[in-house]
Amino acid sequence: MAAASAVDGNLAIGLKVFAVIYGVPMWGFIWLWMPIAILLTIRARHKQMGFALTWWSFTFPVGTCVTGTSQLAMHTGLPMFQWSAVVLFTALLIMWGVVLVRTAKGSLHGSLLTPAMISTTPKAYKG
Repeated sequence: MAAASAVDGNLAIGLKVFAVIYGVPMWGFIWLWMPIAILLTIRARHKQMGFALTWWSFTFPVGTCVTGTSQLAMHTGLPMFQWSAVVLFTALLIMWGVVLVRTAKGSLHGSLLTPAMISTTPKAYKG
């Protein structure tokens, strides 16, 4: 949409077509990446992975997926992309909320921004 005001009309149409031709396969990869990321996160959580500021990094790829899906919805007008964008955005808002609350709690308790204690005693090898 922004290309129409920046380049010639024919080129703008070509860029829109390219956006859809490139965007749809990339959108498909979202649905390959998303279950893997969710399952790895669940696995790490079951192994007692604690909260860290690195949890914020998980929101950025999801935000990119929301942006791309929203653009596909706008360029194609397909309800599938429109509903997917709403679902992904809702998931992103929930993730932001969880990470924000956990960051605030960890900061207020002082456990988030202090370095972990390193043991000075060597651990026995359990081969």
